[in-house]
Amino acid sequence: MAVLIPLVSALVLSLVLTPLARRIAVQFDLIDRPVARSSHEKPVPFGGGFAIFLSFWAVALALQWPPTPPLMGMLIGSTILLTI
Repeated sequence: MAVLIPLVSALVLSLVLTPLARRIAVQFDLIDRPVARSSHEKPVPFGGGFAIFLSFWAVALALQWPPTPPLMGMLIGSTILLTI
């Protein structure tokens, strides 16, 4: 049961932040338009992955503050993966 609260918190936060990220992406024209090699047929806004990343880390850091060295390693590593 203790693990359910953080999971639900991250889910709710990502459900709130993802539409916000979508609106921001559309407003600033951060859209992936399909080309011949694309797997999608309609334009898709960028930013949903960042919203999920932010949701996960907001909950993780809220539960573990100050962050431990392993948590900081995960944060740095996941940030690097996000930017690639």
